[in-house]
Amino acid sequence: MTTIATSGNTSTREAPRAGPAQSQPAAHGPCTLSEAVQAVNDHQRQVEMRRMALAARRRTPSDDWPVPVPRSHLQTLEQQAREAAALRGLLDNGPLIAVPFSAAPPYTLRDMPASLCRAMGHRPHGGGRELPLTRLFSAADLPRLQQALFDGDAATLTVHLRRADGRAWRCNVHLSAQDAADPDWRWACIVPDVAPPAEEAVQPAHDRRLAAKSSPRPRLDAWPAA
Repeated sequence: MTTIATSGNTSTREAPRAGPAQSQPAAHGPCTLSEAVQAVNDHQRQVEMRRMALAARRRTPSDDWPVPVPRSHLQTLEQQAREAAALRGLLDNGPLIAVPFSAAPPYTLRDMPASLCRAMGHRPHGGGRELPLTRLFSAADLPRLQQALFDGDAATLTVHLRRADGRAWRCNVHLSAQDAADPDWRWACIVPDVAPPAEEAVQPAHDRRLAAKSSPRPRLDAWPAA
């Protein structure tokens, strides 16, 4: 009991008791600004991690991930792709046949362009990369060609390209010198010297041997005796 004194009257009243809500201490919260900022950052991190986990479950697995690149870099890549396509079209359809090959023996081809396949009488295909460069030309040209390849210097030779039908196509081949910046690659530029052999061209040697020689004089026994 608490006695409360007033002017002119003295009475005894009971002071209000604290309720259950008032008796419990207040919840502990962030006391400083740094703790408040840390709490907000932790909440945002948890929300972002849940969002990424949910997006990963919804997305189908794929290797095509978008990679942002600058616009100038993209334009440079597109220009290089157009130039490479134009150069490839020139080498496949132009008069010059450029063939990359290995700089080390046995000088295997690195590429088989479509123009070389047509010149040899083959259909364009993706094979032929394991074919040595010396197999493209006739056997009579091999000593000079192998010597030029062994020297490693730039050289121009007149050789005969072997065709699938057994004919030989005369042409000039220019061998590039070894490049110190790229020592594993060399180039052979084949320039036709004459038109491609037609169907009425000279037959191969084995066909000429099989051809029978006609006799200009008639046989004596074909005429009746006098």
